[in-house]
Amino acid sequence: LNFSYGKLYLAVNPTNTTVKRDGVQLAPPYDVIQKSGQKSVYSFESPAYDSTTQEIVLSSNESKSVPVTLLPNIVSARFVTDPPGGRIFDENGGLIPDSGVHLRWGSHVLSAKYEGLEPITTNMWISVDDKANAMLALQFRYGTLIFTSSPPGALIFKEEQVLGATPTNLYLLPAPESAYRMVFENQTNQTKTLRASVEQGSIKYLGAVFTNANVLEAPLAGSSEYLELVKFNNYWVGKYDVTQSQYQRITGSNPSYFNQTLLKADWDPSLPVENLVRDDALKFCALLNTQEADWLSNNRLKGFAFTLPTQDEWVSFLGDGKEKRLIYYSSMNQKKVRTGRVGLMGANTNGLYDVDGNVRQWLLNGDLAGCCFSSVTTWPYGVGVEPGGNMATNEAGFRVILKAAVP
Repeated sequence: LNFSYGKLYLAVNPTNTTVKRDGVQLAPPYDVIQKSGQKSVYSFESPAYDSTTQEIVLSSNESKSVPVTLLPNIVSARFVTDPPGGRIFDENGGLIPDSGVHLRWGSHVLSAKYEGLEPITTNMWISVDDKANAMLALQFRYGTLIFTSSPPGALIFKEEQVLGATPTNLYLLPAPESAYRMVFENQTNQTKTLRASVEQGSIKYLGAVFTNANVLEAPLAGSSEYLELVKFNNYWVGKYDVTQSQYQRITGSNPSYFNQTLLKADWDPSLPVENLVRDDALKFCALLNTQEADWLSNNRLKGFAFTLPTQDEWVSFLGDGKEKRLIYYSSMNQKKVRTGRVGLMGANTNGLYDVDGNVRQWLLNGDLAGCCFSSVTTWPYGVGVEPGGNMATNEAGFRVILKAAVP
């Protein structure tokens, strides 16, 4: 008997697909005899794949091969944020791990958060084309500031908020120009203030060099001048005697005998201030504390105050100041008749200049310490301290110290 039929060969992927013909499950291999002219419906189903159906009609003696490949309906997707490090959440608020997640293809509402940036929510379509381990990015609105310092390790502040430590990249919301401070909190409390604006997509570099880990620079209000301080024990000491320029900047006056009127072209603003009494020096300290209040707070020195040294403190930081004085004056082979600009005698063993020899130093209790330009051999040995008598003289100036204020 000769039947009218055709032959069908099904090549199915994946291999664990369930194949049915008109609702009846077939067993592999899928070599099917089908009556010619008859339409049969074949269905294909497999876990994690989209099912499909096909209607097939064969003619008499036809031999037909049909490849069938199911598309996966679960996507192995990984998500990243720009900038990196944000947290991504699914529709139900569940945190999506960095290793990725399995999602059905289609539309998904995802949200992302990054500290300091505006959160974002997006409706993301994952298509069939994304199904091979899709890597999808969520974009925040931000600009980048790259902070560096030499040496590294400076804390970065915006107002009172600590943003990090150098070197670091900070991803910030677009904003107009703001001040950022870099502070060596654990070493020196040195501060460098830099200003920058943040634009969408911009990258800016902010760097600072801290030249001496034991030096503070207190900016004098309204000028480019600094009052330099050197760390000594648990307080800070003026690196130089207070100059005429610094004194006038803070108090508005210059009482010095060796002033510009007297010296004319030989005058130098870095000559030490003199011809004042101890109370004048303390007034300078009080005004400095008021004007530098913000600077002290910003440098983690709240509770510290400028004042004059005690005799014990002066003796402690004097170091080899006497020897520096004797060497300096012996090299001149003549008696000096007036003050010289600060720093000429070089630094002592504690990094302080002219501790003894340019002007005598007012102490907190009203005594005067050390020698001056007109009495270089008065105390060649030992420590020279005597009552000051609260009398102004062109031989007496002062240097400040910065220490924790006594309640």
